Amino acid sequence: MAANFNVQLRKLGFTNIVGVDISDKSLEMAKLTGLYDSLHNCDVMKDKLPFDDDSFDALLCVGGFMPSHVNQAVFPEFRRVVKPGGIILIAMREKYIHTAPEYRRGQLDSAIVRFVEDDYFDYLYRLRYPGFIQDFAGIIFALRVK
Repeated sequence: MAANFNVQLRKLGFTNIVGVDISDKSLEMAKLTGLYDSLHNCDVMKDKLPFDDDSFDALLCVGGFMPSHVNQAVFPEFRRVVKPGGIILIAMREKYIHTAPEYRRGQLDSAIVRFVEDDYFDYLYRLRYPGFIQDFAGIIFALRVK
């Protein structure tokens, strides 16, 4: 799925596509696609991202928001590395909104609203995406960094 996004980003003129993952195996697979300018091993739930403040025009987190992986605690770090006016997209399976303890009962949506109220982001939209992964529906959250 991330590869599809990266192909589209290249078509739109984005030139510095960087990948981050905690899994060396995933990074090796990403390297084989040839779609990344650099790849970094990082546990975004524990470590600071290895980039300067305001480094990127956009940040896409595709498939990271899943049970026991990434959650809303990463928002301040995502905001740190994205330039003001930049976009953060979070794409995840829709079912996790209802089944994962860290997201269900509106916790993810509520966290986004809190960050909007604290002036971190503008909440652009929440979109249901029917063909996210094979037959699984997804949710895409779009935020603009203030």
